[in-house]
Amino acid sequence: MRTIQSFNLRPEYPEFLDLPWSSDPDQWSELTDRTVDLPRGLSRHHVEFVRYDGIAYALKWVQPGRGRKEYELLRQMEQLKLPCVVPVGYVDLGIEEVLITKYLADSIPYRSLFMECPEERELDRLLDAMAGLLVQLHLAGVYWGDCSLSNTLFRRDAGSLQAYLVDAETIEIHETLSDGMRIHDQEIMEENLLGGLYDLIASGSLHASFPVQDTGDSACARYQSLWTQISEEWQIDRTERYRIKERIALLNEMGFSIEELVIQPGQNQQTWRVKVHVADRNYHRQKMSTLTGIEAEEQQARQLLHEIMEFKVAMNQDGEDIELSEVAACWYNSYYRPVLIELETKIPASMTEPECYCRFLEHKWYLSEEEGCDVGRETALEDFRRVLASIQAP
Repeated sequence: MRTIQSFNLRPEYPEFLDLPWSSDPDQWSELTDRTVDLPRGLSRHHVEFVRYDGIAYALKWVQPGRGRKEYELLRQMEQLKLPCVVPVGYVDLGIEEVLITKYLADSIPYRSLFMECPEERELDRLLDAMAGLLVQLHLAGVYWGDCSLSNTLFRRDAGSLQAYLVDAETIEIHETLSDGMRIHDQEIMEENLLGGLYDLIASGSLHASFPVQDTGDSACARYQSLWTQISEEWQIDRTERYRIKERIALLNEMGFSIEELVIQPGQNQQTWRVKVHVADRNYHRQKMSTLTGIEAEEQQARQLLHEIMEFKVAMNQDGEDIELSEVAACWYNSYYRPVLIELETKIPASMTEPECYCRFLEHKWYLSEEEGCDVGRETALEDFRRVLASIQAP
């Protein structure tokens, strides 16, 4: 019998005291009007979604001790600024525990992803996202142990995908990971990716001709390429110090923030050995948030910052060097907000404002390419409303 032993919750979230905790979770939809039906992936555990003040939360029933352990692991990952669901707390029911996390808004389970867009380019985006997520975890000393599509949610991000870990049951957090642990995690990713995609074919969600067989190798190759770019040590001539700034700029462009730069003498007096330690992959997100308060995904923030820099060039034509913060404020008030206000009633519920604006910029660029000149904001807005209407149509 389920008997409440304790609620262990972060104070900024609801208390969840009004839920029917002593009842079987299969009956909750009949016992409370707080349950909501949201897209979900496959899970070994029973999962319910509830809503408080417009915000959804995921509740997962697990064995005793598992809820607390996973909650604490997710808190550590949150402190490391890793892409994962936000831990809210856990409830001890005696015979089991319930982990509570904040529902990842605007997220897409992989099954829904392929039902929306069953194309090879979607697979490319997914593999890049999975490989990038595993690299981020390994850089932070996190061994996943069960990297799979079912344990991951995706968000659209300016033409790409961002992957988020949603199940931390198997993870281990270390100071650093050995090559053996990294390789084992890649092998698990490869096996689970193939299994997940073959399940989609078996269920009819993917056509039998979909190119699944090389998926695992491709994901591992993408992982290794990214890992090498980030972690390798390189040598420069002592007269080529500019190459250090170029390397930092390249890593920043890829989204990585730099934690430490290590420079040591080379094998002779003419060279330096250089290694960069990265902190996280939120470089553009953090910069965008600081400048404008906009909370965007990494590629969205990167695209918006590029437009702000173009706007800065236009503002500085008279030779005055205007502070970037002032430029960003002017861009926000003159470009970003007016466009979103114009589109407000047309934006689908599944699309965030930063994603909508990025898609508008892309649409404007395509229209201008077709016309051979800049079509202007109003023309692009009028046509983009039609695009958004088609997305909303059943």
